[in-house]
Amino acid sequence: MLTVAIVGRFDAGCVDVLAALAGPHAIVASKGRLTMRVATLHVPDPRLERLSAVVRAPKSVPAEIAFWAFPHDAVGAAAATAAEWVGHLRLADVLLLVVPLAAGVDVGDTVAASVRDLRTELALLDLAVIESGLHRVESKAASGPRVERRSALAVEHTL
Repeated sequence: MLTVAIVGRFDAGCVDVLAALAGPHAIVASKGRLTMRVATLHVPDPRLERLSAVVRAPKSVPAEIAFWAFPHDAVGAAAATAAEWVGHLRLADVLLLVVPLAAGVDVGDTVAASVRDLRTELALLDLAVIESGLHRVESKAASGPRVERRSALAVEHTL
């Protein structure tokens, strides 16, 4: 199943995009500390029945796409919530960035700024994960058996 995470600023209309895609099929779901809107849609394909008949498949299952609309305040939330948010984003196959537009504002600048902001947030949250892993590697390198120390030093050098 393809998963699409719909992300954007609080005023971008992520939930509106999900509503336009899924209609009344979206539900509110809690995942850990996060509350998000989720919808799973079947992708109609007229070829599916003909292919199933040709290969004599006992069952044919249409493709599905899952959409997740994240809360607008997830990035600025406490570290644990932000880490959960990024964890869910990492599971998504596609990030759909919704950009708020206003009259009289250059669309190119708005889109570029939104993409830059999202990339910065994701990079900062990745940095926190890397620093945490580096701390564990340094601890192993300092006190572990010789084989683990060598391995830890190689990882540390790579990071």
